[in-house]
Amino acid sequence: MSFQRGNIIKRAFNEKKSLKGIIKGLLVMTSFIITNILINFKLYNNSRVRSVYFQLYTFAKRFTDREKFNLINKNITNNFTFLDIGAALGLYVDYVAERLKRFECGVIYALEPDPISLLFLNDVLRKHKDVNIKIIKCAAWNKEEIIKFYICSQNLGENSASQSDVHNIEIEVNGRPIDSILDASQNIDLIKMDIQGAELKAIQGMGRVLEGMKRGAQIIMECSPDDLLMFDSKPHELISSLEHSNFEIYNELGVKINKDYFNKHTPNSFRQEDLICVKN
Repeated sequence: MSFQRGNIIKRAFNEKKSLKGIIKGLLVMTSFIITNILINFKLYNNSRVRSVYFQLYTFAKRFTDREKFNLINKNITNNFTFLDIGAALGLYVDYVAERLKRFECGVIYALEPDPISLLFLNDVLRKHKDVNIKIIKCAAWNKEEIIKFYICSQNLGENSASQSDVHNIEIEVNGRPIDSILDASQNIDLIKMDIQGAELKAIQGMGRVLEGMKRGAQIIMECSPDDLLMFDSKPHELISSLEHSNFEIYNELGVKINKDYFNKHTPNSFRQEDLICVKN
């Protein structure tokens, strides 16, 4: 097992001997096997196979990420606007779309550059054809340019614009600032960001959108110091950028943090946390 792949599993177990950590680790390892078969045998081209895979993926993620789902659910109201940066297979798009059906209006923007993941996203679009879902084929970036993008055939959630030894497929995709896609008048209520270390790049390209978000609007993002470093970024730079856009940042335990947090509270180099950023 490679060092990087070992880190993925350690992240899943979260270095805790809890039942949740053990189950999460087992789900991640099982996902490696199933996803590898899906990619290497190109089974993703079959819509029925995609449907079964998506259901299994949903079952696993609803367990491992249930706190995140609960937080998102609490925010969904009429005229809700959701931006999913790094939408992957569309699990969160599917979740929000299902709940938006209770209301008269709302809109979902989903950014994803990976062609395989886009097949699944388009399945979600067809499933929820009565919901206003807009899929944008690009990577969130700080400027307009063609960038290299790397696919992990064991876990599509590890796809990244920075290469490591878990990646075995290289493609080129459009990198675009969010400000070139949306404008401040669209009043995003909630952003989910999962882009494997490119978070600061994305934040740098969405200043106007962040400025237009109303008080109480939120960003939920994964943050890993190691992943940020692969983009020559550091956690304190990310935190400072969010604070500059008038956000307060909390860790997954609800504790308010500042730019020094990861320097003081990172026991392992691969430590990954969910951050909840609330607009003032």
